[in-house]
Order: sequence, then structure tokens, then C-alpha cells
Amino acid sequence: MFPRHRLDIGIRDLAFGLRATALARDSGPHAAAALAAAGLTDQGLVTLSVRSAWDLVLAALAWAKGSEVIVSAITHPDMITIIRAHGLVAVPVDVDLNTLAPAVADLEQARTERTRAVLVVHLLGGRIDLGPIADFTAGHGLLLIEDSAQAFSGVESLAPTAAEVSMISFGMIKTASAVGGAVVAVRPPELRAMMQDIQGGWPIQQRRAYAGKLLRMAVLATFNDPRRFAVLHGLLTRLGVDLDSAINTSTRSFAHGEALWAKVRRRPSAGLLALLTRRLTTFDPAQLAERAQVGDDLAARLPAAYLHPGDGLLRRTHWLFPVWAPDPEAVVAELRGRGIDVSTGTSNLVAVAAEDGSVPERAGELMASIVYLPSYPQLGAAGRDRMIAGLRAAAGPRLNNHARPDLARPVAPERTDRPETVPQG
Repeated sequence: MFPRHRLDIGIRDLAFGLRATALARDSGPHAAAALAAAGLTDQGLVTLSVRSAWDLVLAALAWAKGSEVIVSAITHPDMITIIRAHGLVAVPVDVDLNTLAPAVADLEQARTERTRAVLVVHLLGGRIDLGPIADFTAGHGLLLIEDSAQAFSGVESLAPTAAEVSMISFGMIKTASAVGGAVVAVRPPELRAMMQDIQGGWPIQQRRAYAGKLLRMAVLATFNDPRRFAVLHGLLTRLGVDLDSAINTSTRSFAHGEALWAKVRRRPSAGLLALLTRRLTTFDPAQLAERAQVGDDLAARLPAAYLHPGDGLLRRTHWLFPVWAPDPEAVVAELRGRGIDVSTGTSNLVAVAAEDGSVPERAGELMASIVYLPSYPQLGAAGRDRMIAGLRAAAGPRLNNHARPDLARPVAPERTDRPETVPQG
């Protein structure tokens, strides 16, 4: 059975990380080496995760309670948790299903006198066109923050952009995984200095904690092999364990709830920094190009009943390959029966609810009907043919008479709760 996602790390990398964790003590030189490898010696910092970086950004800015951050309507739920923990309000703005970007007209509708920043998310291993959004934020004196956690495509993708802050993850399931860590480009030097000062007061990630993650990753990586994954699937089935829950739990970087803060507010260990430097300096762009080509070919072959969101993304690498499906559960059953693991969703991406509980239309519709398909070179031509055949079978009569969402930009409703000005914190 082909797994839904291949972990992008090898046994030599994991062994290197374990050796570095055992031998390295001073994290300072390793942090400098990682930033040099990223080309960000004077413009960045390395954090334990993107969530750690986002927490640092908001702590350094210290905006007044009740200030608002406009966010892409599809993101990681912890990013919203962190916003609210700082006493701020997350204002989700819907995304176009083709570009996965919020439209400037919708950003204008969402903006109030309380708005301080826009947090945009580059999803699925591609990038949105940042230009129009950067023009909007510059025109209104707002900060532009980009969550590029899923968008690593080589060292050049770490370079500063029009955003004030750019955050890229190297967590467990990311491209060029270092089993943790994030590289953060920060253009304003005073903001970078404040973030460094705050992070300097955090405890360092425990070596045994990182070693445990490396060992867990070594176990998980063995199931990149379809035969071993089939054994795992059969065992979980016999034990009555839900496959999706088991995978989501095993690949989660941090626990939910109160434990999140204790784990996020730590500096990366020397071993993590050393492995991150290795992954940056040994990254093979040819492998990524091959994965991107497989995804493009798969997108071109999808039956008409399915929509592939993000066709208009820039630099698509297909880190994830989702489709909108007319009957998600039928797709899961059909493809798993054909030896291809797929899932209807994860805990890592959600449609963000506004303060009144409403969910932006397009984001909610997509996340309610999404199925993640495997898309990597090791699937092979035969595996891709099997998957396309399964998609056709699962669609059934809907194949030629479907009702998938169109790609038109949603029209944002006028906000009626525009509050009075809140002073900058």
C-alpha cells in the first residue's frame, strides 16, 4: 500500500542528527552556521518551529489587546491559538480556490482601524503572488507576515521578500525535514533584535527530547516503503485503531492544549541546528523538481469531477496534493481498496472561524470535501494509473454531472462591526 506522504529524510541524516545531539553542546556556533547556510546571516534567526517564530513576532510587537490580524482563511489552527493568546483578534479572509490567495478587495473589506497586520499562508508547497497584498499592506501602514512553512523549494526560497517576516518550517513532514526547526527572515532590524532578545530568555530544547524525535522519525521513515506500510495498515485494522488518527498523532510536532506553550517557547538545540545546516547544504533541487513534475502530471489527468485547488500557485512543488471530491468517503474507501492510502483531512490545516463562529465560504467548502492524495516519484506510472482509475470509479455517475465549486473569487460581506481606533501597543 502506497503511503499518503513520504517523509523527506534519510537514515544518514537521522544518524548525523543523533551524533550531533550527543556531541554538540554550544548552540551559538551552530545557529550561526545554519543562518549562513540559509543566506540570512544578518537578516534572520532560527527558531524551534514556525509557531515559535510567530509567538516571538507577536511578543516583540506587543500590540494593544483587541488589535486585529487579518489571516488567510486556511491555516494551521495553532497560528490562530497564538494570535488569541496574545489578546488579539484573528479576522479570516476567504481565499480563491485557484490561487489560494486572499483578494485585495476582500482585505479592504476586512480592514478596520484595529488592523495591525496581514498573515498570509503559502499552501501545498507553492507560493501565492505576494505583490498585490504587499501593495495593500504598504498602502495602509500594515505589517505583512508570510507563513511559508510549506513552501521550501531551495535555499533561494529563504531569501527576504516584500514581507516584513517570512517563516519556513523544517518539521517532521516538511520538505528537507530536520525533524524540527524554522528559518525566519526578518527585514526590520529592530524587530529581529527584539525577537532574538526574547528567544534568548527561553530554555534550550532538551537533547533527549530531540533525540527522541529523531528516533521516532527513524521508525516512521521505515514506512515510506509500501510493503511495510501495508503491514502497518493491516495491523492497525486488526487492532481497531483508526489509521488517520494514528498517523496524525505520530507526525504531530507538538501536543495540543497547555503543553503547547512549554514546547513552543524553547530555543532549538545544537543537534537540531547542526542537522538543519546539513539539510540546507546538501539539498538536492533535482529531487524536488521530479516531485513537482509528478504533481503537475497528476493534476493534468484528474477526472472532471475533481477540483485541484492551487492550480494558480507559483513555484508549485506539490508538497501536498489535495483534491475537492464530490464524495470524499467514497474516494478513501475506493483508493484504500486499491492499495493507495489517502485521507479526508488532517489536524494541520483548517478553515478558520471568525469571532462570531462563521467560516468563510470557499475555505469551509474546500476543507469539508478535501481528500489528500499521494504524489511523489516513487508512486510510479502504474501507481498513478491505479489512482486515476480509482478516482473515476469513486465518482461514479457524478463524473459527467458533478457540482464542484467554481474558481470564482468569493465576494466578502461588508463588515458591520468596525470598532473605534485602538492605539498601537
